[in-house]
Amino acid sequence: MFRQDGVRIVDGKIQDTNRLMPGTCTEHSAMDNMAAKLVVLAIDQRRKLIVCIISGIIAAVLISFLIPPRYVAHVTILPRQSPSSVAWLQGIADFGLSGTDQAGSLEGLYGRIVESDRILDSLVATRWLKPGNADSIDLFKLLHVSQNGPSSSDAKAVFEIKKRLRTQVVAFDRDDKTGFMELKVTVPRHSWLAAAMADSIANQLNSFMQEFRAGKALEQATFISGRVRETETSLRAADEALARFVTMNRLYSQSVSLAQEHRRLSREVESLSVVWLELRRQLELARIESNDHKRSLDILDPARIPVVRAWPNHFLSAAAGLVLGLSLWVFWVLGILLKNSVRSTLSSLKQQ
Repeated sequence: MFRQDGVRIVDGKIQDTNRLMPGTCTEHSAMDNMAAKLVVLAIDQRRKLIVCIISGIIAAVLISFLIPPRYVAHVTILPRQSPSSVAWLQGIADFGLSGTDQAGSLEGLYGRIVESDRILDSLVATRWLKPGNADSIDLFKLLHVSQNGPSSSDAKAVFEIKKRLRTQVVAFDRDDKTGFMELKVTVPRHSWLAAAMADSIANQLNSFMQEFRAGKALEQATFISGRVRETETSLRAADEALARFVTMNRLYSQSVSLAQEHRRLSREVESLSVVWLELRRQLELARIESNDHKRSLDILDPARIPVVRAWPNHFLSAAAGLVLGLSLWVFWVLGILLKNSVRSTLSSLKQQ
């Protein structure tokens, strides 16, 4: 005869089946007891749950108010489009072959340019004056970089502040699909400084690209002009040689050797003519590019003074406090359960 508590009666004697099968019922009973104790203890500690959650949220929000606010200024730059005439001439120059997108490749380097020493040194050397105030902002103090002397002579401090500018302040993203670019400047405490630095970086990037394109266009135009003059000289000499040959050998078609020489001179003239035409197209393209370098960056959205802090976010801080308070309460309940279990085990050992 069996009973529900794991006890059976055999010949009028009571036997505990839990002892007969220690690997089954005993383990299940222990787990059920542990789960029941955990539920009872959680219900009993529900007030502490409320206290832990409220304390976690309050602590997280207070800490978020103590953290210096960070503001982010954005500058959106459109992808640079080549004029239709340049694209048409480039297509002629390539003879239908696909070439590299020079504008796109340069735009892919904008991120490196805005983080270069040329631009960052200018940011460090600039006196950032607050509008309506004669006081200037010291970037070394703002980014917590210690100095051993004047900023211009302290190479270690300059290296450290440029490192922090690259990792904490300046960021540049480019969408490979659309080509849209975004410059981000993150500055603690001063929202106007974020916009001012973003505008300064965009202006310096524009100046650098204008100088770069001007130098490249001038170099290319100079080289192609020289090649055009050389080709014109060679073509003129080949034309004269062909004309002299025809004048001196009017019956060249009757001689095999003379006919071969005529074909060779004609091929040379044709080849030089093709090269000359191509160089003229390239020279026209270079002239258009040399005039096109004056174009500035196509800025869609200039930097504006941010009115809302980017970090810390009080709502995210409250959510983090909620999770922290709930975690503390769970550890509290588990600790009490473990403590009671240890006491029960010690008391049973003493009774034995």
